[in-house]
Amino acid sequence: MDQNIGTFSLAALLPPFHEIKLPSAGFYDSEIPATVNVRALTVKELKHITANGKLDRKIFDSTIQACIKEPINVGKLTIEDYNYIVYMIRLYSNGSKVTTVKVCDNPACRNQFKFDYDISECAVVEYADRDIDKVKTVNLPRFMREHNLNINVGVKRLNRKDILAIEDTLRIQTELAAKDGQKRSVFPLIEYLKAYISTIDGFPLPVPKEQVLDILATEDAEIITTAFDDIVFGVKGTAKTDCPYCGKSNTYDIPFTDIFFL
Repeated sequence: MDQNIGTFSLAALLPPFHEIKLPSAGFYDSEIPATVNVRALTVKELKHITANGKLDRKIFDSTIQACIKEPINVGKLTIEDYNYIVYMIRLYSNGSKVTTVKVCDNPACRNQFKFDYDISECAVVEYADRDIDKVKTVNLPRFMREHNLNINVGVKRLNRKDILAIEDTLRIQTELAAKDGQKRSVFPLIEYLKAYISTIDGFPLPVPKEQVLDILATEDAEIITTAFDDIVFGVKGTAKTDCPYCGKSNTYDIPFTDIFFL
């Protein structure tokens, strides 16, 4: 009789791990390594995260965490690293063929159609080659130009945890609007700006962040939201197809996010 039968673990039969290099390449945080090992989802895990065609983001993230061998905190990942990990787990789980729905780009057509593409042929990954700032200070020149105020804003690089908080806020706002029967504007940019801004300096007196948001112009918002555009890393890609109704060539921007699994 096998003496080891009592210690046999089904966990040993999970899909194998594969080493992948993260887009941040070890330049972001000492707790986030340059490479991690990820595995495919099991059928049970896939069913769990896509029940009823909806994603519970927190359940989804705990499942993604289980597919990463290293004990990293998914919530601390940059959006770029997080999306790349999701992409690779999907690739190992479902293969490279993707079926999606597209609305024709032709204004005279606008028909909806399905098409297939190979994501491994479309995805382009770029890696960081220098240190990645977590916080950066930007100047808002409009205030000097129009009001002679030297306003500087501390901008935080958003991570996965920040995105979940923003999505929760927007979901609550939408639910409240439906509950009271009123049309309520949900403008995501405001919630993103709240998350981006960490400090504000230059006003004669301290001004709460919420009040500053009330006076920001689109010029100011663009400077804040593009503060980290000096270093490009992450995964992106487009798929091309012809509309079966009008024949026009269409471009589809691939969403390398959790909605990949729907």
